[in-house]
Amino acid sequence: MSTWIRRITSVLLSVSFLLMFVGVQNATAQTGWEVTAWTVAQILGLATSPTGYVFAGTWAGGVFRSSDAGNTWTSVNTGLTTKNVYSFLVDPRGPIYAGTDSKVFRSTDNGDTWEARATGITSLNIHALDVNSKGDIFAGTFNGVHRSTDEGLTWTLVNSGLTNVYVRCVEVNPKNDFLYAGTAGGSAFRSTDRGNSWTPTVIAVAQADVRCFAFTKEGFVLCGVAGYGVYKSTDDGATWTHTGLTGKEITSLVVNSEGTYYAGAYEPVEGMSVSTDGGTTWHNFNDGLLNRYVNCLAIDSRGVLFAGTYGFGVFRTIQPTTAVERGPDGSATSFSLSQNYPNPFNPTTTIDFALPRTCRVVLNIYNTLGQQVSELVNAEMAAGIHSIQWNSGWLPSGVYFYRLQAGGSVETRSMVLVR
Repeated sequence: MSTWIRRITSVLLSVSFLLMFVGVQNATAQTGWEVTAWTVAQILGLATSPTGYVFAGTWAGGVFRSSDAGNTWTSVNTGLTTKNVYSFLVDPRGPIYAGTDSKVFRSTDNGDTWEARATGITSLNIHALDVNSKGDIFAGTFNGVHRSTDEGLTWTLVNSGLTNVYVRCVEVNPKNDFLYAGTAGGSAFRSTDRGNSWTPTVIAVAQADVRCFAFTKEGFVLCGVAGYGVYKSTDDGATWTHTGLTGKEITSLVVNSEGTYYAGAYEPVEGMSVSTDGGTTWHNFNDGLLNRYVNCLAIDSRGVLFAGTYGFGVFRTIQPTTAVERGPDGSATSFSLSQNYPNPFNPTTTIDFALPRTCRVVLNIYNTLGQQVSELVNAEMAAGIHSIQWNSGWLPSGVYFYRLQAGGSVETRSMVLVR
């Protein structure tokens, strides 16, 4: 009997500890969608820039731009010789690139004017664009992958080992510059040498139609496969496991700064799905999304998510998807505690938090009995985004809580240690 009393007491203490913080914990905003001022076009591509612009590529309408998160849109097609725009690349070095049904175009004035950059491009369909840390630009086309080392001025075909050249998507993992190409009916390929050579990496089935990739904070690779859902790789694409999202016509994937996954699908009922636990479970995220045929996604520096749809323009989330709100320069504008990553973990994990001003910070770890097991920070810290690593050391498996006190704000989140 005493054993049961001890167990009940432990549970009650755990619940009490949780309830003590429920009122102050800020969860990721998932309040739904609202339509932007533009509701008539078929959106093929979306991108956001660090300067606050949102770019939308359309079928037959060219490029539209918004400087106020979609409240107003302006056509910016000067220099474009085609109006079918599939993809964008916002280069960290400044220029913006647009992939169309005939050429790659480049803008150095936030889309006010465009110039053709297509020497060497041998395909009329540029469905994807990305850039690596060295400045190499990659274009995914229906004739394979092209690479440019001179800001798009000239292009070289880099298809060695690429047995299917109908490339729908090409993405660079920022962790290591590995390159991933998804094909129409030929699954996926990976390159570790800037596209010089490719090796197949089978996702779902060998004939899979791979539509998109995304990368997590840990450097894991996510992949959207038409008709099969979302897959995940923790070993740079050597092997893949199916997440909890199955059977969807996935078109786009986004991971926000807190590690929440968003999947867009070309589906009549369930266009958007969200996962807050690394893809294990997914939930519908469609409130307010009047058109659920989602073609593309993009997220801005504030964490606002944009969805481009088939025939109904662009939608945006009513609230940022992250607890950390940032100003135009990327600095934090409010106190925030992010979900640790990885989670579950063994034995180390990283905790991010945001400070809008210099203040005294206390960050502690507690067990389910409310006992403090570690003090990570107890000092004055400058404004900004901070990352603290915790090594759980000798502690046993279980649920733990990390609590941040800073500038009069208190926030708590839970995490799971698995030995």
